[in-house]
Amino acid sequence: MVGGPFALPLPVWRQATSAQRADSRKRKRREGTLPEDNSSQDDEPLTPSALPSDSINPRSHSPDTLRQFAVAGLSPDEEVPSKLYPRFPHRSLPSGWQTGEVPRRRRSRSRTSGVTSESEAEGAETDGETVRRLTKNGRGELMSSHADIFKHMSTLMAILHRCIHEGDMRRAKRAFGLLLGTRHVDVRLNDMWTLGTEILMRDGETNKRQQARSSEASTDHSHTDGDGPDAANGDARPPPPARWGSADNMQKVRDYIETLAQHHPYDVHFTRSVSAVDFWPALYNIEIYNVDAEHRRALHRLEDSAALEDEDDGNDEFDMPYDDQYPDGDGDGDYEARLERRSQQREAVRARKQCAARDEIQNETRVAAQQIAERMDNLMMAVPYTTHVELLRLRGMLSLFIGDLQLPTRLLHRCNLIGYTTSELRLTTLKERVRNQVQSQEDWEAVWRWESEVDKAKLQFEKLAEKGIRLEPWLAKYLEPDEDVDTSR
Repeated sequence: MVGGPFALPLPVWRQATSAQRADSRKRKRREGTLPEDNSSQDDEPLTPSALPSDSINPRSHSPDTLRQFAVAGLSPDEEVPSKLYPRFPHRSLPSGWQTGEVPRRRRSRSRTSGVTSESEAEGAETDGETVRRLTKNGRGELMSSHADIFKHMSTLMAILHRCIHEGDMRRAKRAFGLLLGTRHVDVRLNDMWTLGTEILMRDGETNKRQQARSSEASTDHSHTDGDGPDAANGDARPPPPARWGSADNMQKVRDYIETLAQHHPYDVHFTRSVSAVDFWPALYNIEIYNVDAEHRRALHRLEDSAALEDEDDGNDEFDMPYDDQYPDGDGDGDYEARLERRSQQREAVRARKQCAARDEIQNETRVAAQQIAERMDNLMMAVPYTTHVELLRLRGMLSLFIGDLQLPTRLLHRCNLIGYTTSELRLTTLKERVRNQVQSQEDWEAVWRWESEVDKAKLQFEKLAEKGIRLEPWLAKYLEPDEDVDTSR
C-alpha cells in the first residue's frame, strides 16, 4: 500500500470499513424503494409458522433440509433461516430471532402506512433511517464511531508531523503515544515506526522557535555588551559538528527497535511485510552514525582545548625572570636562542599530549565500534541476514571505520594523513605510504590490524558484487586486485 506522509497507519481492510458499510446502506435503500408489485415477497412471515402441530412437513422441506433442521434444533413447520435473514449463515442471526421479536424491514412499514405525498415520503424515509440505525445491533452507530475515530487519527497524524518538523518533540511524543494507544493502528504501516525512532532519538531538543528566540537574545546581548560585531566575533570559535539526535537517547532507541524486532519477527511466508529484516539494519545504521558523530565531536573538543592552551602559552615569554632573560646583561642573542629552545620543547610536549589524547579517543571509539560489529556478526550468521544487502554494506563500511581507528596518531602524522580517511586514497598507494613510515613493532602490529579490517570489508563488498549490486566508486576500489607491495621489514 502506497500512502502519503500523512496517511493513516491502518490496514486496507480497516480503512475500507466505512465505505463498505455505506455501500451496504445504499443497497438496502434501493431494496426499500421497490414498487408495490413485489409486495408478495414481503408477505413471508418473519416468525415461525403457526400451523397446527399435527401437520406433517407443512412447508414441503426436502429430506436433506429436514435432517439439517433436526441437527439445528428447528421444527419442520419453520422456514429456512436463510430466506428470513439474508446472507445467513455467513452473517449471524439478529437478536430476538428465536422469539420472533425482530424488526420488520422498512418497505413493509412503508407499505402499510400508505404514503402518498412527497412530504410523507420524506418522513417515511427519515423514520426508516432511524429504524435502521436502531437495528442490526447498532451497526449505524458503529459506522459513525469508526468515521469519528479515523477523523481524530488524521488530526493526530497532522499534529505529529507538524511537531516533528518544528522540533517540538514533547508534543510529538504525546501525539505518537495517543496514536499507539488505539487498537486500529499498525505501527509497521506507512513507516510509522520510523517516526517513533526519530522522536526518541531527538527527545530533549528545544523547539525551533525557542532556538530562534535564544539566538536573537544572545546576539542582542553581545552587541550591547561588546564593542561591536567584530569584538563579539573576535573570540568566537567554530561550533561543534552538527549531529542528529542525542547520544543520551541511544539506549531508548535501541530498546524500542529491539522490541519491534521481537514482536514482528521475519516470516518466510510474508517476505514483503515489514519485520525484523527492516528493523535491524535501521538500528545498526543509527548506532554507527552515533559512534562516528561522538568521535568527531570529541576531536573537536580536543582541538578547542589545544587552541586555548596556545593562547595561554602565548604570554609565557613575559613570565621569565629578568635575570633569566639577560644573564650577562646582554639581552639580544642568548635570550632569543633560549626562547626558541623553550618554544620547541613546549611544542614537543604539546604534540605528545595531543597524540596521546587523540589515541585515547580513537581507542574508546574503536571499542564501541567493535561491539557493534560483534553484534552484527552474530545476527548475520542466520538467514536471511547473511545475504541482506544493507547489512553487508554497513558491515563493510564499519570494518573500514574500525581499520582507520587502528592506526596510531603518530603514524598518521608521519604519513601526512591527519584529516583524511583511508577511503580517500587508492588502496595500494595507501598501503605503501603507511608501510614506509613504520618505525617500531607497535606500528607494524597496528598496520596489520588495519589491513585485516580492510580485508573484512573487501569480503563484504565482494558479496554485494556477486549479487549484482552496484557499489559507489570509493567502495568499488576495494574490489581491485592488490599490487605487489614490499613487506620485507
